[in-house]
Amino acid sequence: MSGQIDLTIDGLAPQLGWNVKSGRVVPIAVSTLERSRQLPDVQTIGETLPGFQYPMWVAVFAPAKTAKEIIDKMSVAIHKAVNDPTAQKRFADVAVNAVGSSPAELDKLIKEQLAFNKAIIEKTKISVGE
Repeated sequence: MSGQIDLTIDGLAPQLGWNVKSGRVVPIAVSTLERSRQLPDVQTIGETLPGFQYPMWVAVFAPAKTAKEIIDKMSVAIHKAVNDPTAQKRFADVAVNAVGSSPAELDKLIKEQLAFNKAIIEKTKISVGE
């Protein structure tokens, strides 16, 4: 916004309010498979690069040795809370698509994202500076 950065990738929620509405930030594309309800005229990256998706996500984690019964109980409670109609309305108001997935679905997403990132790093030969 101060003219020092030419491009950034950020979540839609923090940018929609003042930044996009004021014109200080211009959305170029969204990284989800489908166009955003809040910005229906903004294309997806996948419309240019078919199949591309890079969703922003947030997750709840527990220590590795947490008992399965506790993980299951937490998962059910989180799923119920995320899918509560009041919570869903609030999420929609701030441009968040809250899912409340299972531990197995989160594990799958993380593995997919790691593989995607690894492929980009290998293809572009990105390395840690020396």
